[in-house]
Amino acid sequence: MDAVLERLTALEMKVRETLAELEQARRRHAALEAKIQALQADLRAREQEVVTLLAERERDGAELARLRAER
Repeated sequence: MDAVLERLTALEMKVRETLAELEQARRRHAALEAKIQALQADLRAREQEVVTLLAERERDGAELARLRAER
């Protein structure tokens, strides 16, 4: 009977350790997901900045062409 209780106690400890490891993995996963979302938001902001800069460049080019044509 004592051997059975010892075995059950050992198994319970292993289960608790496994659950703790699983919880740590979940937390790491959640942290990585948050980091991915932040990086995606940063990428979208940078893409929008590039679009804005390209539009400004195009307007500046058109203005330059207009000024040259006026000469």
